[in-house]
Amino acid sequence: MTEVLVVDDEEEILSMLERNLKLEGYDVTGASNREEALELMEEKLYSIVLLDIKFPDTSGPELLREFKGINPLVNVLMITGYSSMENVVECLGGGAVDYFTKPLDMDLIVMRLDQIEEKIDRWK
Repeated sequence: MTEVLVVDDEEEILSMLERNLKLEGYDVTGASNREEALELMEEKLYSIVLLDIKFPDTSGPELLREFKGINPLVNVLMITGYSSMENVVECLGGGAVDYFTKPLDMDLIVMRLDQIEEKIDRWK
């Protein structure tokens, strides 16, 4: 099963995503801030990341660019409670593969992760 990095500064959301994705069989690691997320990405080069848009110390789109600099093939799915067309355009234009709004639909997220995992397996 593919390893997934989940990055969200809201502990409740982070815990919920980690718990639900582990139940679906994913190997999940969580990070709650920019520094921790970048350290984890440099250590493992995750191929899938679920990334929040707003953080106290950075923005999701900025962190997306940093992840792409470390691993250009990373599949980043953005999550947000602050949806706007500007955010969607910035994230998808910056290389995110999808964009989900809170409250999160876990069935939809898992379906999308499964699709990405199949794509990764075909590349291998």
